[in-house]
Amino acid sequence: MPQAIPCRGGGLNPNSFTDDFKQYGLPIPYGNIILPVPDDSNRYVLFHQTGNYNSTYLTPTELYYSVIDVSLNGGLGEVISKNNIALTNSFGGGLAACKHGNGRDWWVIALSDSGNIAYKFLLTPDTIVFVNQQTLPVQPFWGFAGQPVFSPDGEKFAFASGNGNGTTGYWTSRVQLFDFDRCNGSFVLDTLIDYSDGNVGVGTAFSPNSKYLYFSTTEHIYQINADTSDIGSTYQLVATNDTFLSVFFYSY
Repeated sequence: MPQAIPCRGGGLNPNSFTDDFKQYGLPIPYGNIILPVPDDSNRYVLFHQTGNYNSTYLTPTELYYSVIDVSLNGGLGEVISKNNIALTNSFGGGLAACKHGNGRDWWVIALSDSGNIAYKFLLTPDTIVFVNQQTLPVQPFWGFAGQPVFSPDGEKFAFASGNGNGTTGYWTSRVQLFDFDRCNGSFVLDTLIDYSDGNVGVGTAFSPNSKYLYFSTTEHIYQINADTSDIGSTYQLVATNDTFLSVFFYSY
């Protein structure tokens, strides 16, 4: 990580896209992750993204990180380094993280703007390193917008993809579930489920016990049991919109 130079925390994600959304906040689900620096009780790293008007789908083109030391400023904390670029590429919105198999370091994952490449980073006590990238065996969705997430035990990884049809107004949705090796950082596709119900939806979340995976559209929430050797393509409806519809504010 770069040399610590005390600075203020404003001005993150510097570009005109960020400036235009100051009033509302950046519309990127899972676009920020805060992780403790291994073996250091005072420092934390914020990984963050923003969109970019110069990219094809307004997608993030940098993965930033900033460092906070909570022992400074009389115990209130202080940003000691900000807007460092871990990697420049064409990313999808959303980040995910889980503990390395060594129980100390952290894996941080960003996806490509097509949702078929995983970029892998490792946060260690001394540095943030780009480990490698892996092409995932899934259909690319250009302008991918999803919510990548690890199961709490770190053994599963999932994200949803969506694609709308401007002519029919019909939205297709699918969720990809992977096995994840916390030691070498490799992904193996477990199952892929098309849960299209005609509505917009790319939300994903695991249950606290890592057993169930939930995915949603604006009208429905679905569930699968991820803790089985035969998931297949089965899923079940567990909730329906109660008419208090949240606005789907942004897609790439």
